[in-house]
Amino acid sequence: MIPYLWIPAITTAITLIYASYLDVKTRFVPFVTWIPMVVIGTVFSSFYWYSLENNPLTLIGFLGVVATILALRYLDAHQFKLQGLGAATVIAVAVILAPVAYFNVSLLAMLVFCILVFIFGKLGLMGGADVWALCFITIAIPASPITGTFLLGLLPYLVISLALGIGIAFMIATWITGTIKKSLVDFMYPFIVPITIAFFIAMFL
Repeated sequence: MIPYLWIPAITTAITLIYASYLDVKTRFVPFVTWIPMVVIGTVFSSFYWYSLENNPLTLIGFLGVVATILALRYLDAHQFKLQGLGAATVIAVAVILAPVAYFNVSLLAMLVFCILVFIFGKLGLMGGADVWALCFITIAIPASPITGTFLLGLLPYLVISLALGIGIAFMIATWITGTIKKSLVDFMYPFIVPITIAFFIAMFL
């Protein structure tokens, strides 16, 4: 058991529930919604990654992953135009630190996952809230607070697998029965809802 990871886990759970509510009600989740999850998750995950091997390079690799995600978010919000010293700094940090993640298989898997999810979002296969939910889950929860690990190794891979299963099962049930109310169909339409449900399931697997 890793008790201190319950703090980012609870923060993430609250954030996902609120983001799901916003996405269902307005089909829009402001980026500010994710800030508590990202900040708290980064702080506690940094401690986790450093204490895992007592290796500064592991911490640097993790921060490189965080910087890469934030750089992608900034570029996406500004149509991939680099503006301002702050943006240049974040992107430069990502370019410098992210390669360090290659020395750790888990960090490399995190980096690849986030980049692929971002690409899926740009291709229109996911909504923006879905993309950032998965990316920030990757940052915030490095290991299970209960067991110290997750099935499939990393939480985001488990969450997206479960979320796809939940979404597909719901669509099949809707098609077979034809009795589910339209309001419930509308509720399940944003993929972030299955992601949130999958997160709660994954935390106890």
